[in-house]
Amino acid sequence: MLTPIDTILFPDECCLIEIDDKLIFPIFKNASSSLISACRAQHGREFRGTEITNITDNITVFIREPTERFSSGIKTVVYNLKKTNPELDIGTIKFLMQKYLFLDIHFLPQFHWLLNLSRFTGPDVKLKFRPIADVRQFTEFTTIPDKISDIHIDPVLFNDLYLQLDTIIFNQIGNDLTFRELLQKIKNDDSAKFHELTELPFMLIELLL
Repeated sequence: MLTPIDTILFPDECCLIEIDDKLIFPIFKNASSSLISACRAQHGREFRGTEITNITDNITVFIREPTERFSSGIKTVVYNLKKTNPELDIGTIKFLMQKYLFLDIHFLPQFHWLLNLSRFTGPDVKLKFRPIADVRQFTEFTTIPDKISDIHIDPVLFNDLYLQLDTIIFNQIGNDLTFRELLQKIKNDDSAKFHELTELPFMLIELLL
């Protein structure tokens, strides 16, 4: 790992669940709690960590509009931190969350969630990208209001290149793609600026080889 936060953002506790004989990848802020509860209510199977490595079946992934999810994720993190650490100043938390993006998996881009999943499944398992509204086919999901509403998210952050990756994924809703195929679409999309995002990580990795 290059930094200690890598193990937090790319956890070994990657999870897949089974509902109605369909494999689903629950992503935080994409109705993951509702889906996991539905799985357990039906006594469905849960696959974690190395249990995922032998899976070759199609995996359903519910995708949420990127800026909406990003905003909701930041608010969730601020709420959780303030609840567990009441001595923290909410203004400082808001500043840190927006100054140093993606410090928590609640608003880590969906692309990174899929990248972590591919660590276990490999890049050639088919991913079925579906809209968040389709969660209702599996559970009594309703949109939950943000736990904290008086946080202003700087709209400039919505132009972040990492969120552009999620926009490309959002545009794949309805398609079935492997991670390898998705990555190729991203590389072929000039708006993704994939080279700009990966140039430094690749350079650092090469130094370690």
